[in-house]
Formats: sequence, C-alpha cells, structure tokens
Amino acid sequence: MKQQKNAHQENQLEKYLEGLRKRQRTIIIAERQSKEEIIKMLVKKHGINSGTIGSYHVGCRKEKVYIGQQPTVKFKETELYGVEIAKALILYNLEISGRKLGYRKTTATILENTPHPLFAKPGYYEDYTYVDLKAHYFNMIKKLWGIKYARGYWLGYENMMPFTIPEEFKVIEKLKVFRNALYGLIRSRGIIRWEMKEQTVRYKLQSYPNPIFYPDLCLIILDVSQALATLAVTHFDCVYVAIDGFIMPNKQAEKFKTYLKELGLECSTKGAGNCTVKNLYTYSFELIRTKQFEKAQMANEIRSNLIFTPTESEDILKRIAPRLTKQ
Repeated sequence: MKQQKNAHQENQLEKYLEGLRKRQRTIIIAERQSKEEIIKMLVKKHGINSGTIGSYHVGCRKEKVYIGQQPTVKFKETELYGVEIAKALILYNLEISGRKLGYRKTTATILENTPHPLFAKPGYYEDYTYVDLKAHYFNMIKKLWGIKYARGYWLGYENMMPFTIPEEFKVIEKLKVFRNALYGLIRSRGIIRWEMKEQTVRYKLQSYPNPIFYPDLCLIILDVSQALATLAVTHFDCVYVAIDGFIMPNKQAEKFKTYLKELGLECSTKGAGNCTVKNLYTYSFELIRTKQFEKAQMANEIRSNLIFTPTESEDILKRIAPRLTKQ
C-alpha cells in the first residue's frame, strides 16, 4: 500500500515538472507592462482567449509570463520560476513522505469561517514597539507539517517525514513572497481566470480541486495566530495586530518576546518609539508607516475580528506548544 502511495506522489511531482518543461515560460524583468497588456499579447501570439492570472504572472495554455524579478532554481532537470518553486517543494515533501494530504470537510468548513487576526485601537502612543514574528507562516508549516486538526474535535499527526528543503530550494527561505506562497498554495481553492471578449478583458474567480489543499495545517496556523493576537491584546496591552505583527508598550514587548521564545517562535523588532494607530493595517512610527497612512481616516472605535477568549487561546497554545518547541 505504501509503495502505491509513493508511486502516486512521485507521479504527481513528475507530472507537474513535465508539464512545466513542455510549456513556454517567459520572465519580464521590467514591470512596465500591465497585466492587461500581457494578456493582449498572449491572445495575439497564440490565438487563445482565456487563461489564468496571479499576483506575479499571467498565463494561458501555451505560455506563462512572470512579471518582475523572479527567483529561479533547477530541480530534476527542470527550470522553476517564482511560485513554481513553492509548489514543487510541496509536491517533493509529499513524495518523500509517501502520504496524501487528507481532506477533512469539518476542518475545511471551519477554515472558511476563520479570519486572519486583526486588531486596532486608534490613538497616539509614546514608547511603543512593533514586534514581528519571523517568517511566521513558513516556520509554522515546517513545525506542524503532518498535522491532523479540527478545532474542538481532534489534534494528531500523520506519520510523515519532517518538512524538508533540498539545497536547490534554499532561495525560498530568504524571500517572503515565496515563503508565503507555500501557505497560499495549500490554502487555495480558487483561481482567477481571464477571458478576452470583444477586445475587453474580463476576470472571474473559479473554484478548482486543489490536490495540495491542506485545511488542517492552514487552520492550526490561523488558530495559533488568533490565539497569540488575543493574548497580546488582553495580557500585553497590545494596541495593534496585523496577523503576525504586534504594537505594544516597550516594557510589555520584552515580556511578549520572552513568551514567544518559550513557545518556540522567533521574533524581531520592526519599529520602536512614538506611534499612531489609525485603523486596521494603518499605523506609523517615526521612521516607518503603512502606505495609505496619510490618506486613512482615524477610526472612532476599536476594530477587531479576534474570535477566541483568553482561556480558549491559552488552551490552543498549550496543546500545540510541544510541537512548536520541538527541535
């Protein structure tokens, strides 16, 4: 049975690599062309009126065009560009584990209704620190690979090899956008398609059966993130949370960083000094500020989507801590 699973995963990886080898791929370094211009180029070049679009690419059946500077690696005689690196890495880990990621409807349903944690208490604050979790999603994937989880139902682990990063893929550890791509790929259940009709480009979100959809891992990442956000607000006087970033008083920041370290999580200081929090995703320190800070209006009340009580948060982190602290 295990041999059959190994063969299935190996075929899945090789099928993906073979498809890439057969497809023309282009990298446009200069970001001067808009995605719509690239779509029109593909339509004219290949006579194709539909395809897909992502944050850093535009594609059709014949060609995939990457926009901007993309990392490249060569793996099993195949050139990989951009997000292709992340997908190949996931398939590689499934191959060496000889396992298929299970699909649990209960977990998938809970995942759909769980937001990324956000909190903002508008105001001006003196002597505050921005604490940032280092490569949060990426590190959680490495630590919790193989987890079986549904909030309030079960917590266990598949007998899988640890998440492994071959030498060829080391580039992904240094690039945030592609570390986050790992999470996006195991979370995604939809794809944006483009279609050219009467010289007009139209877009629509289309669902698709993602073979590497891993709701258990995505949900525990969100639950840990939500739990940390709740405790940061209730126990450490945090005034701002944006998923893996926290703004709190300097003295509390030191205690919070110690707490994170005890949980097995790494963090750094992104900003320090006097700050202003206007709204969700909107803050400024003396030397850094969010892009829309000047245009944003000051909210007139606390904004929050946190879903756990402090007790629930402590219970989640207590249950998962042995895995996070495991070397």
